[in-house]
Amino acid sequence: MREKNSTNSTLKVKKLLDAEVAKRNCIEEISLEKLDPIMVAHRYRDETISLICALFSYGNVKQIVKFLDSLDFSLLKSSEEKIADTLKNHYYRFQTSEDVIALFIALKRVQEQGSLEQIFKTGYDEKSNVLDGINALITTIKASYPHRSKGYDFLLSKLTCKSKGAGTLKRWMMFLLVVLFITLVPVVLTGSVSTPSAPKFQRLVVPVSQ
Repeated sequence: MREKNSTNSTLKVKKLLDAEVAKRNCIEEISLEKLDPIMVAHRYRDETISLICALFSYGNVKQIVKFLDSLDFSLLKSSEEKIADTLKNHYYRFQTSEDVIALFIALKRVQEQGSLEQIFKTGYDEKSNVLDGINALITTIKASYPHRSKGYDFLLSKLTCKSKGAGTLKRWMMFLLVVLFITLVPVVLTGSVSTPSAPKFQRLVVPVSQ
């Protein structure tokens, strides 16, 4: 009897949570009145910019959005010298300007060689493991521009095989969900095909429990 009541209670909670997700998972949830870093990512609909938005998504949401809005993402296609000069006064909480510069240069080099999607997919495909895909991205980004500091290590996170707890790589999981959201929402709302530049991570299944 207790087990049956517990099951019914769990199903009731799940139903409520599913309803809340359905209500919130819409374009109207992105606005100046309801600040969220995803609004910056949605503006560009680019996988590299989405990753930057996700990695800096810790702390006060107003400060996160303010910092992201201060960044010139066109620098990802500029010279490394211009990146270093333009971002020399940009910093955010644990990240110094050197850390911000390092991330931009690293991602510039990575996107010149291929896509984040392909790197993730290569790591993911071997065992269909999301964490392997994320670890492949972290390894590639760190190798593309060697830079070490506490702030930079915190920003990119460490390699991990944990699927629960503090080591779940929450901001990386957010990145995967962000690229899903900014790609799929326009299709759902308008029935149109997403832009060619939009990321294609929706082909991969991202299990919430993993």
